Amino acid sequence: MSWISTGVEEEHKGPLKAGDDLTAAMLGEELAALQYRPELAHKYAHFLAGVDENRAVPARLTELLQRRIRCIHGLALAPAVVLSEAQDKALQAGDVAAFSALEQAVLRVAEQMPYAHDQIDDETLAQLTHELGAEAVVVLLVAAAFYDVNCRLALCLS
Repeated sequence: MSWISTGVEEEHKGPLKAGDDLTAAMLGEELAALQYRPELAHKYAHFLAGVDENRAVPARLTELLQRRIRCIHGLALAPAVVLSEAQDKALQAGDVAAFSALEQAVLRVAEQMPYAHDQIDDETLAQLTHELGAEAVVVLLVAAAFYDVNCRLALCLS
């Protein structure tokens, strides 16, 4: 990949066509606007697949990141990771105390990304880098930005 590496090699398959499984499965209905820019849809889908498959970032962390960003925007998400009822309510309310220290750091990033991404503090980034490594932090930050854009597109298109 030339634009960002997620640790998963991309096989270029050319532009997407109407009805392409990749469009529906990877982008979801809220990103239907990308059907008019299939080259972007293709890259976006491969990036998200890479985030899901990246061994440096546990799926629970990317799920928490995505779910919190969606909650901030007032959007629902069918959860892929099961949380306790208390954790689910805490996530919706933005209360991070019910989560591990690493999860709290990820949720602080999620909290800042939509409206104050320039205020993600060095301490949080240092903690994430220490526990996950630099590559995983880059993947998490870019994924957070993509999830935020995804929510904004969903809100614009609804």
